Amino acid sequence: MDDSGQQETLIIENKLVEDINLDQFYAVEFCPICSFKKTHLVGKSLTIHPNSRYDFLIKKCLKCGHWFTDPTPEQNYLLKLYSEYSLSVYGEGWVNQITNKYLNHPNYRELFANNWILKKECKSLNKGNYLEIGLGGGDILKCFESLGWNCYGVEPGRWGSDNPRIFQNFSKLPTDILYDVIVAEDVIEHVTNPLKMIRELSRVLSSNGRIYFTFPNSDSLRSKIMKTSWRMVRPIGHLHYFSAKSISIALYESNLKLHDKSNYDLLYSRKYLVNEVKLNLFKLNVSILISLIGNLVISLISKLFNSGDQWRITAVKR
Repeated sequence: MDDSGQQETLIIENKLVEDINLDQFYAVEFCPICSFKKTHLVGKSLTIHPNSRYDFLIKKCLKCGHWFTDPTPEQNYLLKLYSEYSLSVYGEGWVNQITNKYLNHPNYRELFANNWILKKECKSLNKGNYLEIGLGGGDILKCFESLGWNCYGVEPGRWGSDNPRIFQNFSKLPTDILYDVIVAEDVIEHVTNPLKMIRELSRVLSSNGRIYFTFPNSDSLRSKIMKTSWRMVRPIGHLHYFSAKSISIALYESNLKLHDKSNYDLLYSRKYLVNEVKLNLFKLNVSILISLIGNLVISLISKLFNSGDQWRITAVKR
């Protein structure tokens, strides 16, 4: 059985019942970013397991506006859940993003043709060391490899294990390399201690290097309207949601400074979504069409008010 077949088997087994060890969780008494103690309860939310049995508190720091999950899992236990393909951290549908079903999708190429990081880096004449954290199927890393970069990755899932330069743990990376480009797209919100992770990335960044982050925007229009029904609230897959203020604090505490900051509301490009609408219109998938069109409308409003629910951050050494 190939690796995708093993994943499918594990998913079927893990869908039957949610089984997480609450002894491996701890209460969060201070803001993970600024250490302020006073918080506001945003609400409660069930885990993203399809047969969820557990709910968690979503709290907002009253000083920096950072949202976080309470209680939160120990990092080693969290890595264990990822390595076991637990649906409590992945949710349903994730396997399509690392299998041929997804790669053969009619609009797959469009998904990466407009990647914001590739647009900034693909014309660079200086090829150096590239590091990607949480690379999943490794599509961006493969693009950098094709451009002549010296590429490394960290991925707790098993689908990167056939590449000797992709490691399951950050501590396994070579200790004698500094990286000119580091990518952590949709990663920092998944770790127990985001400040520690950002400091580690800063430590291995070259003096003229860039770190590219994306993560949920707790200042967004959707977060303010939807609260814990916001689509980014996904315990225990997502543990953190950043405000503009908590970003600034996290970067400063990690010897980094903000080079560029923007937000967006669409997970994919508008061209991609228009193609999806056409594809599902042809197939008469009415419910999917309504969802796609609704998301387009909300995203346009969010863009108008500069309030998309995902941050795009570029950081450099300070």
